[in-house]
Amino acid sequence: ASGFDNEKFNGDYGASGIALTSTAPAVTFNKTGPALVAGGSNATYSLTATNSGSSGLGIPQQALPFVFEDAIPAGLVYVASTATAGNTIPAGNSVSVSWSTDNGVTWVTTEPAASSVTRIRWTLNSALAPATTATVGFQAAVPVSYAGVNIDNTGIIKLGSTGSLATSTVTTRETIPSATSSGRMITATRSKTGPR
Repeated sequence: ASGFDNEKFNGDYGASGIALTSTAPAVTFNKTGPALVAGGSNATYSLTATNSGSSGLGIPQQALPFVFEDAIPAGLVYVASTATAGNTIPAGNSVSVSWSTDNGVTWVTTEPAASSVTRIRWTLNSALAPATTATVGFQAAVPVSYAGVNIDNTGIIKLGSTGSLATSTVTTRETIPSATSSGRMITATRSKTGPR
């Protein structure tokens, strides 16, 4: 078919175009917690992601940075300054930390009162390069009066502010101490889901 002044359309030559393909991100994610913790002490949680693919993960310039996110376990209290201490980020990259006091509805980049923190987010400022690993973490205090049976704590990784690439959960169970022990002891087992 021809248009005005013998302009040629795709129909004259056969349609052509570029086929676009995409592959799922190749990333492993693992969240760890303590094997044993007593009331009155701190539990240390770590979140580790490794890019096992051939391209970077995250596009910060398009509002799709690589993000870790985690909730403070119910009944526990965030330990001040621990979300910015001890993070291990690949050379040439950096991480920005933000906190939420309303379960992720809003976020601030200045750490609020520790007892008010409900979620933490770590945002890489550059893509997570192939064959590199990033680890972030925090501590949460287990009150002596903790009365729960299970502590479930799930961390996620994602691109940008929505969805998830993978999740990893640490489930903590309370056990009855032996007759020679004092106080309650909490043991942790791990389960993992993702990517999804």
